[in-house]
Amino acid sequence: MTIFRQYISPSTKLRHLIVETEEGEDQTRFLTHAPLVGRYANPWTFLKNPFHMANWTSVHTHTSNNLLKLWSLQAPDHHHANIATPLPSLGRRIIQGYWEWTEDILGRSQEVLGTAQIYDAVYASLFTYDRNSNILQAFCEAWCPKTNTFLTSVGELSISLWDLHVLGGLPIWGSLYEEIVPEVKELMGSDEKRTKYIPWTCEYLFAAFHHLRGANQEVSFSKWISFWCKKPQRYEAAPSREEKKSARPESTHNPSGVLPDTTGWSRVEEKMFSGLGVKVDKKDETYLAAFLSCWLCGFILPNKEGEFIRPGTFKMASFMASGRKISLAIPVFASIYNGLNKISTLSQLNQIKVCFPIHYVYGWLAHYFRTHYEFSIGPFIPTMVVYSGEGGSKYFDSDDARKRIHGGENVSWTSTMLDKMYPHFYVDNNHALEEESSYFMSIRFN
Repeated sequence: MTIFRQYISPSTKLRHLIVETEEGEDQTRFLTHAPLVGRYANPWTFLKNPFHMANWTSVHTHTSNNLLKLWSLQAPDHHHANIATPLPSLGRRIIQGYWEWTEDILGRSQEVLGTAQIYDAVYASLFTYDRNSNILQAFCEAWCPKTNTFLTSVGELSISLWDLHVLGGLPIWGSLYEEIVPEVKELMGSDEKRTKYIPWTCEYLFAAFHHLRGANQEVSFSKWISFWCKKPQRYEAAPSREEKKSARPESTHNPSGVLPDTTGWSRVEEKMFSGLGVKVDKKDETYLAAFLSCWLCGFILPNKEGEFIRPGTFKMASFMASGRKISLAIPVFASIYNGLNKISTLSQLNQIKVCFPIHYVYGWLAHYFRTHYEFSIGPFIPTMVVYSGEGGSKYFDSDDARKRIHGGENVSWTSTMLDKMYPHFYVDNNHALEEESSYFMSIRFN
């Protein structure tokens, strides 16, 4: 049996979540913070010098007719912000057993993943993404950190929220994403209808973490995956290869995208659930939440600290496993911008000390600049899957890479834009289609 209790340090006054067994001999301590949203969130203070715009539009009166008014979008020129502690992130490497677990989840939890609108994003993580270092070097040289735009000879463009939605399947609409270890009152609390504020699965994830953590109070990806996923491994990491190639390899070590049939729980899996005290009707949800916590740490918002599970993801993973929509495009968007801004001043890529989910940048470059070969078979949703796989990147030397990227002649400016054959008027009345609202939220100056 796992017990949760609160502890306040008498010296620092910091709050901690204590997870321990019934005997009380072994315990894991997590530092907690007040959530940004929800029942136990602190009220937001008024910003005297806000970074966001007060109004999205400006009203203009016609010079000859005062009754005729026009509206135009404001340029989102934010005030300068000094980011003292930048958001770290890391691109996912091949993790033993991750492919098998992803395939099992996609087949077993398709309906819930669809409700949470993350099926496509999870499907994208099933594949690996290749890159040409010269293309990436040229891209970083042309990135402007002051405007978060990419400068070419024929104009400027930028990665957008809508690009992340179309290319990576990341939802724009949804609840705010935050990584936080909840306090006991939030973790165990319930409303007047006895519905828990945080799903039961969150407790089970903390219990599993407590069971698996080592002497350093950490749990590696490989240890987490081997504990939850008992499927036989069918894939192995691709061997090292030379970048220079004239065509995409005929065969790779990547999954085909064809999902295997799902089966019931094995005796070993039933024993695992029983050891954690998981209720019978919560097995599927707990299994999915455990995967999503690994997926968030490894593919969506990886961390420079290494390939370890972050307990702060358990709350969000539990919400998504219950079908709740969480806006993932926005934190990924911020992480990419932050990472690009930090490396834009470096002269050599091998000196990079910052991490972020750069596979989305590979997909963006492939789609806008045709830097990758395309798949000839298989489903192509989300779009970045088209350009995935070992050997997917075309070869460019340093001169050709700069011509392709800096010249901009081959860029496809409207790669992800919605195609409207007639004038379209968007009315923000809380009744618009979710896809339409997400597209409008993604529009930015230039």
